[in-house]
Amino acid sequence: MSVEKIKQGLVRHRHRIIEVFKYALGCGCGVLLKVAVTALATAMALPIWAGYLAAQVVVLVFAYGFHSRVTFARTEKLTWRARLHDFGLFFMSVLGFKLADYFLVVLGSSALLKVLSHYEILTMELRQLLSSGCIIVVSVLLFAFRYIMYRYLFRKPESGAAC
Repeated sequence: MSVEKIKQGLVRHRHRIIEVFKYALGCGCGVLLKVAVTALATAMALPIWAGYLAAQVVVLVFAYGFHSRVTFARTEKLTWRARLHDFGLFFMSVLGFKLADYFLVVLGSSALLKVLSHYEILTMELRQLLSSGCIIVVSVLLFAFRYIMYRYLFRKPESGAAC
């Protein structure tokens, strides 16, 4: 494949590349927030279910702000009532993914932590590493699933363009 063909492909798919980059950036920031809040909760000796619930709440607010500006391109000033209405719609649209994320991370982390605590090798650093690893793996899997689902199931195909 020549460099010229690569350039043509990049130009032709520029909008899709930018779209994936924007979503990946938002997802990456969300994952960093989840890891940071969960790390803080772990340092405070909170159980994973409580720390990750706090992380989900923080990320939900961040995601609403991110998607309002970036994905939905909302630039007009909204009243508090309209903002709460939009947040309610957003919350309902992401609830299934948030629940799947929460339960996969909490159940996966809890199972791994239980196995390691049986062998008495569980340190604070290892607890955090396991929690962070579960958060990252589940987030990447759900991001890919959500992107594919939204991209190919809920979007009208562009005129004259093949998916």
